[in-house]
Amino acid sequence: MYRLHGKLYEKTLFEDIEFPKGKVYEDTAIMYQLFEKAKKLGFGNKKCYYYVARGDSISKSRGFTKKEEDYINNTNQMLEYIKNKYPELEKAVKRFYVYANFRILRMLIYTKPKNKKMEKKVSGEIKKYKKEVFKDKKTPRRDKIAIITLNLGLPVFKIIWNLYCIITGRI
Repeated sequence: MYRLHGKLYEKTLFEDIEFPKGKVYEDTAIMYQLFEKAKKLGFGNKKCYYYVARGDSISKSRGFTKKEEDYINNTNQMLEYIKNKYPELEKAVKRFYVYANFRILRMLIYTKPKNKKMEKKVSGEIKKYKKEVFKDKKTPRRDKIAIITLNLGLPVFKIIWNLYCIITGRI
């Protein structure tokens, strides 16, 4: 068995699936392929270990780096794959795609110097699906508020995101 953060996999699932070499967010690149290939899936909520979150880890980074483009590319590939092969899951994967792009946008607002080109690209990706995702009853309230505030402009989005971080104790 292989073990990734919070997951166990049968070794045979990896016979024709590999993590992309030299990329970050590699689990996003292959997770949907592993789920598709698995004969059985199980889950539970029992806490079996402690997770140490380092302030300097990739997942806790505030600023945008070139590596974050791997996340954008991986989620885009997953979106296209699932839309074409499993259209009944399209709403769910669009919610995830919008969430992923908001994650990158939040990193971009803390990046110095500003990367206006990437801000525009990521905002454009969110705008492609914002109406559909906003109307989806399963979209979390936080994401709906993010969509509304982004419509009011990036400065408003940044202010609201900073307030959210203060209220929730996030970075």
